[in-house]
Amino acid sequence: MNLGKKNAPANAPEWLAEAGNQELTPSQRADLADWLRESPAHVREFLQMTLIQQDLGKLKISPKQIESWVDEATAAAKEPTQISPNVEFPSTREGSSVARVGLASFLFGRLPGGWLSAACLAGALLAGGLIFRWQEGRYTTALGEQRIVTLADGSVIEINTDSALEVRFSKHQRAIHMMKGEAFFRVAHDASRPFVVSAGEADVKAIGTQFNVRMRSDSTLVSVIEGTVEVRDDTSTAGLAPSVEPPVRVTTGEEASITPVRRQNAKKRLEIAKIAESSPQRSASWTRGRVEFENTALGDVLSEFQRYRDVHVIIDDEDIRQLRLTGSFDAHDPDSALAFIATLPDLSVEEIDAHTFRIHRHSQQRTSHP
Repeated sequence: MNLGKKNAPANAPEWLAEAGNQELTPSQRADLADWLRESPAHVREFLQMTLIQQDLGKLKISPKQIESWVDEATAAAKEPTQISPNVEFPSTREGSSVARVGLASFLFGRLPGGWLSAACLAGALLAGGLIFRWQEGRYTTALGEQRIVTLADGSVIEINTDSALEVRFSKHQRAIHMMKGEAFFRVAHDASRPFVVSAGEADVKAIGTQFNVRMRSDSTLVSVIEGTVEVRDDTSTAGLAPSVEPPVRVTTGEEASITPVRRQNAKKRLEIAKIAESSPQRSASWTRGRVEFENTALGDVLSEFQRYRDVHVIIDDEDIRQLRLTGSFDAHDPDSALAFIATLPDLSVEEIDAHTFRIHRHSQQRTSHP
């Protein structure tokens, strides 16, 4: 187990970065084997990340080397068991192309044949009762949790904190229904089956692309990192024909905001508008474990951190709440942001308890704690 090994990488991106920068020592290889054996999710995440980096041309490690590390983990596992390629997960919704997926093909279907030795490790993990299952095509994350999901077509979805979405594949369409939260999509090309993300009352159709979708309480933001998407109002008001307006095309480096139309007698429900000064890379910074801000109100900055951790910050002064900040912080470490705020002129950060802080001016008289 990696418990107590503070210097050991804690996830697949960190392990690949460590191995890409230098040759792993025997101790580090043992730590990697321990980490892989902790959970089948670790195996899946590790192999998925190698595929993603390979697709992006960023993989610095040879498949043969990765196979040798998996072999070491296999050898370290107790009583490794061969896995049948026909093991099935519970089926998803009827008609879904991901309804029945053998574990070997799910984990290793796109890998070179030599990598199938990793199935031994997965089998050992299954034998130990650590079973990873599909959840009827629905994926959710809790507060502070993030997940990577590889779909049957090879597309990859990174799901951010406190999010929920549902995957429905058919012969004619790959449909993703977002209920809440945020997700980043790397879409595998398939001209015969459009990849469409529905978020609220809008449809986002991908055309071979990488893009981020974030649903807020009052709007949805679509950020395109690579390629093109088409955003369409797919609803109509009662008594009116569906919208015939052409979709809004959003391309590499662009963002679009989708907001409800609240005007009476409006002929459409949604307003889809490109953002003049946008930064898709900043919007997707959470996939790198960061939250980035530019000229953003302090109140909004702190609200962003509350998406990742149970923390409450009290600001009684509206002028303080509207202070503008620019910076980049660890998404899961609001303490670093609070420490930075404490360095600002005339501001103090007071810790009330482990989850509660108050920001006030030096000149302000402290009030009693609630």
